[in-house]
Amino acid sequence: MRKLMMKRIQHFFLLLVFSAVILVACKSSDNWSLEKNHLVIKNDTGMTEWICFLNSTPEEEWGSILDSIYTITLKNGVTVIQGAAFEQCHNLTEVYMANSVHTIEEWAFDCCNSLRKVHWSKNLKIIEEEAFTYCALEEISFPEGVLEIQANAFLYCNELKRVVIPGSTYLITGVMEAERLEQLVFLGNRPERITNIPVSLFGQPANTQSLMIYYLNRNSNLWAPNGETEWNGIPIIGIDSMDDLPPLE
Repeated sequence: MRKLMMKRIQHFFLLLVFSAVILVACKSSDNWSLEKNHLVIKNDTGMTEWICFLNSTPEEEWGSILDSIYTITLKNGVTVIQGAAFEQCHNLTEVYMANSVHTIEEWAFDCCNSLRKVHWSKNLKIIEEEAFTYCALEEISFPEGVLEIQANAFLYCNELKRVVIPGSTYLITGVMEAERLEQLVFLGNRPERITNIPVSLFGQPANTQSLMIYYLNRNSNLWAPNGETEWNGIPIIGIDSMDDLPPLE
């Protein structure tokens, strides 16, 4: 809560530099729209104006506005999903990201506890800390090109069953709640800065009784050069392609 308040204070002071013209635009903007439970952000200006709109709205009205959002579309022109932009959109179920998005900032979708589907930008590079805490995602397949998944980005996502990590990812720190996780799939080498799975990879100790790690057989020299069948106590299995993964329970 303290972090969220600090973020809101930062947004407030940032918005002080905007002119009265921009403040008016926040309430009737060509850069974003909210109609029939669908929020559309057209560009980075629209993202800032959306946050401006929320911060200029009486706090007692936030809940009704945020709860009216069921889907979000981020159009080409949005490059950064700003911190806390969509937090507490409790009825949000699906997000569509254009390929222009490269960064998701901290708490962007915090407490969106109905969010089950994200269509990721193919050019996404960084997911900052606690960006998706308390979401209802069941499966995550990060696009190739993602470099960093920062601390606790998916903490308390208790419905997670499968996570697919591309070979491009080199930094993952305490990112996901693992109570129901069944499959952790690496499409490349072990990320260079992952150590001591499950302690550092998960927000709390993983249920290793149900968790399996899968790697591509073409990378077997990296994962099992001597025929290893475990990694830090978790079973590892080679597969030829994603089609070889067993169905989720």
